[in-house]
Amino acid sequence: MADMVSNVVVKRATDAGMFSIMADETWDKQKVEDLAIAVRYVHDGVPEERLLSILKLKERDAKAITAKIMEDLEVKNLPKGYLVAQCHDGASVMSGVHNGVQVGISEAVGRLVPYVHCFAHQLHLVVVHATKTKEVAEFFDLTKELYEFFQRSKVTATYDGTTLKRLLEQRWSGHQEMVHSFLTNLEAIKKTLDTLVDCKETNLKIKALGIQLLVHNPVQEFVAKVLQAIFDILKPLNLQLQGTEAVIYHSIMLVKSTLKQLEQLLANGPSPFSPPPLTKRIKVTMSGYSFTRDVDRELSEESVKEIFEGILNPVLMEMRTRFSEQGCDLLQSLSSLLPGPRFLDFDALAPLIALADPFVKKGAGWKPELQCAKATFEMQEAEMPTTIQQIGQFFQPYEAAFPSVTVLYKTALTIGTSSATVERAFSSLTRILRPASADFFSDVILKIHMAPLPPSIFWA
Repeated sequence: MADMVSNVVVKRATDAGMFSIMADETWDKQKVEDLAIAVRYVHDGVPEERLLSILKLKERDAKAITAKIMEDLEVKNLPKGYLVAQCHDGASVMSGVHNGVQVGISEAVGRLVPYVHCFAHQLHLVVVHATKTKEVAEFFDLTKELYEFFQRSKVTATYDGTTLKRLLEQRWSGHQEMVHSFLTNLEAIKKTLDTLVDCKETNLKIKALGIQLLVHNPVQEFVAKVLQAIFDILKPLNLQLQGTEAVIYHSIMLVKSTLKQLEQLLANGPSPFSPPPLTKRIKVTMSGYSFTRDVDRELSEESVKEIFEGILNPVLMEMRTRFSEQGCDLLQSLSSLLPGPRFLDFDALAPLIALADPFVKKGAGWKPELQCAKATFEMQEAEMPTTIQQIGQFFQPYEAAFPSVTVLYKTALTIGTSSATVERAFSSLTRILRPASADFFSDVILKIHMAPLPPSIFWA
């Protein structure tokens, strides 16, 4: 059955005439390095991403990984000449401009195969690096302490909130879920801690006192609210990048839109997130002694502004730095595939034409074909398509007349923006496999899960 799935994927990629690859590696539970390979191609005018293989690696250097990828393509009968782009994470072994996998694949194919640094991975790195600022790091340290403390049976017995989330640092959404859990349950957390500081068990009381002081500090709630606003802005971009049909042009535009929203958030200032000034004095009894202390303190406007900008500025800097390389020439070229002042303009499309040209069969020549295709598109009386995929589907019936234009749109749809498909493969593998059955299930069940088959192949 695994071969049946693989054959369908290979046939569709081959029929498309071009495909891109996504690859990622990780250690499995047997301490063996796994390499997952997925392919992206256009089928019936719609981009598809399908898991192709999960392979064992004996060596982890770029040369060995490149050889493994090219060997697998050959075994699967996927022509290397059909490879149009590659998308991996930013690890040096994959992205190195001198000796990385991206260079090795281009050399193996015999021409440039452009490398796209996985957008989803870059977004995760934005969050990871931005959360290293002092107040944010202290907040997430607190949430870890809360999660562990609220696992105790005597604590859960007095807690009436929902189960607290554990921070999963491997993916940025883990930070979002942790922040949401903290804010949703904040009052229940405070109530539980206020109760436990009066308990008779000394060790529990001491731990509760320490955490209580931090939780009642308004800095924590303020930081959480700012982070939630940031994550809410980043969420649509993350969802786009997790989709298997994400088109690079629309992903780049969504990055730009996300940046504008973050800039507007900074311009609006911290006032929407500032906690009310509160000072609460509580009585604490320990070993027969009683004392009072302040557990809330007011934040000055200067402190609030400093913390607010200290959280947002690193996020903006990371977004601008990590995604700036993706904009430039390719974005301008892809935008010329959409109706506008430079729609199907030869000069504007030059970077994309250079990429697509090896896949073009005989045609009338780029300039006359582009001019004729533009005139044909503008003559339609029906509602005009608005996305690259829709316009590509419009030109499909004219493929004989406009072979170069058809290839242009197919190329734009084939370039991957994220290696999320292979990352999901590893997640699925971790959930369903036991070490003893890893080889069998990674070859059969996982392929079926990641590459749905048309029912007809079972009844052929």
